[in-house]
Amino acid sequence: MSALPHNSNSRCDQQNNELSLQTTSPLWEGLSRLIQSISISDLDACLEQALRAGRLLTGAEILGIYKADNINPGLIRLAAIGESRNLPEKLPPQDLMQLRKPYIWLQDKRPISTLHLYLIQSTQVSYIATTPIGQSNAMIGLVVIAGKQDNLPCAIDQLLEIFSLTITSIVETHSRSDQLDILLRDANQHQKIKEGLEQHIQEGFLLLNPEYKIIKMNLMAEMMFGYSEKEVIGQPIDRILIATEPLLQDMRRNNEILNLENLRLYRRNGEAFITIVRMFPVYQEGTLESIMVLINDLSEQEKMRVHAQHLEQIALLGEITAIFAHEVRNPINNISTGLQLMASNLAENDPNQSAISRMVQDCERLSGLMKSVLSFAKTTDFEMEVIDLRIIIKRLIDRLESRIKREDLQLNLQIPQDCPNIRGSPRALEQVFNNLINNSLQAMDEIGGQLSIKIQSIITDDKRDYVEVSVADTGPGIPKEIQDRIFQPFFTTERSGTGLGLPIAKRIITAHKGYIRLDSIPGATVFHILIPAIEPTE
Repeated sequence: MSALPHNSNSRCDQQNNELSLQTTSPLWEGLSRLIQSISISDLDACLEQALRAGRLLTGAEILGIYKADNINPGLIRLAAIGESRNLPEKLPPQDLMQLRKPYIWLQDKRPISTLHLYLIQSTQVSYIATTPIGQSNAMIGLVVIAGKQDNLPCAIDQLLEIFSLTITSIVETHSRSDQLDILLRDANQHQKIKEGLEQHIQEGFLLLNPEYKIIKMNLMAEMMFGYSEKEVIGQPIDRILIATEPLLQDMRRNNEILNLENLRLYRRNGEAFITIVRMFPVYQEGTLESIMVLINDLSEQEKMRVHAQHLEQIALLGEITAIFAHEVRNPINNISTGLQLMASNLAENDPNQSAISRMVQDCERLSGLMKSVLSFAKTTDFEMEVIDLRIIIKRLIDRLESRIKREDLQLNLQIPQDCPNIRGSPRALEQVFNNLINNSLQAMDEIGGQLSIKIQSIITDDKRDYVEVSVADTGPGIPKEIQDRIFQPFFTTERSGTGLGLPIAKRIITAHKGYIRLDSIPGATVFHILIPAIEPTE
């Protein structure tokens, strides 16, 4: 700092340039406030109190603090009090060089910086004192004080040094605190991202230490293997990843990235499943720190592949069956015609008539079976029209009324006066309901009972309008163990049945964008058929 010029300040002469501190003096209060400002956590409030303390210490009217701009070269104003408008918001880079050492400008001196010129032009100051903040070899900012009094405050250079050291401590402390907050926030964010990835990725994740013992396991891996994370922590990896091959030897081989495809592993319950196992070693400064293991369970994909292959086989079989049925039907008809001709040429009491009659019946049964097979195999492209299901049901009941009376069965019809129409094929839907009603009648032909048919308009959980037709009977019911199989082709419990009636019905209802479901208990069976309703304007 430049030497102060001699002046007539008698108070400074009397003190012999020594600070005389009294607990009631502004100097003592300023030092006390300056010390207190260090403990304030908010930077703006901290600098505000520090500047006010600096005013008490120095008696200056204008005080300001500048900090090096992290983006552009130069200084930016961090805080100021007094006539702060007289302090520029920014200082150019050359002021960093010109004011890198403590300096006091007086009225009889030439200004050496932009800051001096700005203050001289904006206000009538008699002195401007500046001192850098930061370390001696790393300037991070600047402290500025200015006043209008003719005489400089006593011991201004020592007081300014104390003030600048305190500001340096405040700025560096808050800067380190901000950096620590940023680092901590980034670390917390990275930790949350890491934990989120570990827990929500669709692969099993294991983290191993260099001894290949488990230190972390995600939820997917827990579900995959049947162990909880607490159970496996500290366990060797080969106790969890149980494979038919020497897996651990491959994993330890040179600690390299490993990718094992179609590896068969075993769950806790002994169930085997196909996986892809990938291992990634993690190094820290050339030393193995941990090993990440990702396990992709391919069992669902394998099931889908097998199911798709099965569907392809079924489709091929269906095509072959349709061709076979078409080719066989004509020979069967020829055989039946030949048998009938033979029967007509024999006497009525001929013993061969009964054998021929049985063969004709078998031919008719085979012909019916071939007809059902062709019906199931053909495409389900129907000509759709607006229809009223009540008309179809009433027509079927009229046709079957004599049989219902003959078999002494009770009929319960619940058909509303108004019901939404649907869009469908009358012929195909008549085939569906005829099959279901006939099945119900056959289920009660020996024990009797009641046939119930109900039509109603419903709204499903997904807010869609459907027309539901329920066909119920009081027959023996369908055993629970076979309920899931009744819609499979060729599955039947009737000796004379083809096993194609319900599968054909399901295909027809599906083609109408509806669905069919079964409820059955001993003594009651109900088929529910739901078909989308249409608006009256359609």
